[in-house]
Amino acid sequence: MVELFHRDAPITVRIGAIGVFLLAATDAMTQIRSLHSVPTAEMTLWAGVLRAAVTAAVGVCFAVGIARLSGAIYVCWFALTLLMIAVELGLSVWRFVSSWTGVRWVSFEGGLVAMGVLWFSTAALLLAPASVRAFWRPHSR
Repeated sequence: MVELFHRDAPITVRIGAIGVFLLAATDAMTQIRSLHSVPTAEMTLWAGVLRAAVTAAVGVCFAVGIARLSGAIYVCWFALTLLMIAVELGLSVWRFVSSWTGVRWVSFEGGLVAMGVLWFSTAALLLAPASVRAFWRPHSR
């Protein structure tokens, strides 16, 4: 029987890996759900099927790699997370500075808020000291 989680993985890594999987699954479902807003002329195989499938596959690979305590996968996830934070903060500041009408309220749908909370909690779990130590100490295979 193949074990999903490495036996030395702390609970923060286990729950974080599940969070990464849930984020990928939720993002893929959101992409599929938003297909109705794509005009028929712009509907392609990429927009309709492959984009959601690639999102889910990459998320599963990240989740399994993190669950198995793969340092390379963890570093890639960490780099992408830092890039996402920088881009989101940069875009937020850019929108605020370039807005001629001042500050406007932005409304978010419930799914986006739930994904944001899940992303922050997953990042907090995987960046916790116990998680970081688990990825950098040598473990038996």
